[in-house]
Amino acid sequence: MSVLNSNNTDKFEAVFSNIPVPSTRTDKLDIRLIDNFVRNITLPDYNVEVIYSDLMNAQINNPISRFNNDNSPVTIEFTVDEDMENYLTFFEWITQLRLGNPCKGETTTRASTIKSLNVIMKDNEDRKGAKMVLTDLIIISLSSLNLAFGNSEQNTFTVTLNFNTFNIERGTLTLNN
Repeated sequence: MSVLNSNNTDKFEAVFSNIPVPSTRTDKLDIRLIDNFVRNITLPDYNVEVIYSDLMNAQINNPISRFNNDNSPVTIEFTVDEDMENYLTFFEWITQLRLGNPCKGETTTRASTIKSLNVIMKDNEDRKGAKMVLTDLIIISLSSLNLAFGNSEQNTFTVTLNFNTFNIERGTLTLNN
């Protein structure tokens, strides 16, 4: 049995709704092997396109008012669990996509997504604050896994995911006066 990673208990909490698994897999994935081994998350840039115009030798910035769907991906670094189960889960998912096979419960490869990822900020007293919600995440890259003799550091790997929407919900933390 894997030992839970305590790296993310004091800053944020990552909660995955699901992880796509190949239809050939017969056992049920323990989602804690994903949630509890997150080391860090790099949230995407968020921007708006601007058209520049010139009026009497002054530059005017005009934001383009349309839905910008050119979001940068989110990257998540995981600590490898003792059985490599979390790494193998992402490896099987990206392999199924590369082969064009939909994952369990899906009819198309484009539907083989993580339905939602909640990133919940926490304070020093472990109270939950603001929550970022990313939806319909699909894996686009799985990093290499560096194995070395004599190295006592924990192995990590990085998963890069594209997503459909990104929303932030305000937290409910209050200041004590």
